[in-house]
Order: sequence, then structure tokens, then C-alpha cells
Amino acid sequence: MKKQLFQCFLCLWGALILCIFFIGLLFTILHWPGGHGMLCKMLPSLGAIFFVVSGIYVFQFGALKSLAEKGVLAAKHLQKTEGTACIFIGLLLVGLVMRSMHVPGGSQIVMISCFTLAFLSTLAGVWISLVLREKK
Repeated sequence: MKKQLFQCFLCLWGALILCIFFIGLLFTILHWPGGHGMLCKMLPSLGAIFFVVSGIYVFQFGALKSLAEKGVLAAKHLQKTEGTACIFIGLLLVGLVMRSMHVPGGSQIVMISCFTLAFLSTLAGVWISLVLREKK
């Protein structure tokens, strides 16, 4: 029940942000004031929601789900690593826009996201080598 409620909440927010994005796009095309501001604020939000949703997809239905169900332990960990990486990519997008708009804390979000993604990519390489070794 909680999972469905969260997915519904995420879809509603995504629809609202997409609506504001299209209005901002319309304002930009028609050269009305405020269009660029709406685009600058809604585009990273759309990207973040996309990567959060893709992270949830990887956790629940990803390609490694079948290997994880067969009992390959490294596949379970790799699945969690990929889902977490998707979430941090969304956070990185938000941090980059915050940094370009000179919002306080943007540089720290970018730095934390980059270090975490570097660690997760190293960890994913280890898990992939273990998955390939267990699969044989």
C-alpha cells in the first residue's frame, strides 16, 4: 500500500512539474517574461524525478532481478548499487542547476554526488566481476 501511494505521489508531482515545464516552454517560444525562469527550475526537477523513478524501476523490475531471484548474491548487491546510482544522478542534476543559479549548497550537493557516484561505480565493477564469476 505504501509503495503504491509513493508511486502515485511521484506521478502526480511529475505531472505537475511537466505541466509547468510546458508552460515555461510556451512562454519562452512566445518571448513572454518568466519563461526561462520556469525552464531553469523545472528541467532539473524533471530529470531528478526521471532518475528517481528509474532507480525505483531498477530496484523492483530491473534486468538483475532474475539473477537475484536465482540466488546470485552479487546480483542483489549490484541491483541496489544501480538503483542508488540512479537516485544520485538525479541529485547531481539538481545540484548542477543550483550551482549555476548560485544557490547556496549547490557545490556541496555536486561534490557529494560526484564522490558517491565514483564510489558506486567502483563498487559496481567489483559486483559485476563477482556476478560474472558466479554465473559461470
